[in-house]
Amino acid sequence: MKYESFKSAPSRNRRKGFTLVELLVTITIIVVLAALSTIMVKRAIVSSQRASCVSILRQHGIALFGYLADNNDQMPNIQSNWTRPIYSNKNMLFGHTYPYLGLEKPSGPIPLPESLVCPAWRKRFPKWNANGRGDSAGSVYAANQDQMVGGVRLFGSQGVPPGDPTFKPGANYSKILEGTANNRASNIPLLSDGQGLINPKESADPVHGTMRNCLYLDMHVESRPYRQSPMGPVK
Repeated sequence: MKYESFKSAPSRNRRKGFTLVELLVTITIIVVLAALSTIMVKRAIVSSQRASCVSILRQHGIALFGYLADNNDQMPNIQSNWTRPIYSNKNMLFGHTYPYLGLEKPSGPIPLPESLVCPAWRKRFPKWNANGRGDSAGSVYAANQDQMVGGVRLFGSQGVPPGDPTFKPGANYSKILEGTANNRASNIPLLSDGQGLINPKESADPVHGTMRNCLYLDMHVESRPYRQSPMGPVK
């Protein structure tokens, strides 16, 4: 009797498993993709917040234009560099421009609507309106009362109340603009998001990362690297 050697045929149902190397490679790819996705999402959020802040600053610029039109082109007098998100204080810019933002006359400390406050700043300081009046907030923007243009203080006398005999009102916007070269007018700041270089005690870095949004004398708004921003530390 002849015996033929028996060789088992490979099973069609047998499945080949992953090797350890293949599993590690797959996990690595997933981790890398997840990290890239997280970075892209964060960048998209930062970009969106910056764009929103630019849009808000444009609204404040339009409001300032309205104020100038009704006040013989005279810049408002402010007594504070730090502009808190309230509009009942005449020492701050919003205390002059609030009617042109569609806001009613305040009867007390009233916060600006969130739609008029930088979203990145609100995220950094989520308790900015903890008491419902806004006066517990830090300085969301900076309107530099020390800003000089051609030897004239743009926002009027510093630290001098309007009733004081030495008080000088804010500059005439049209005259300042006419006497200023266009390329310079686009570099003179009026209102900037105020964290980081402006007030490091409230925030170690600008709320927009390495960028700063600013409304300039020619009323255009631009987002620039904060080291290139003319709105530096106020001394």
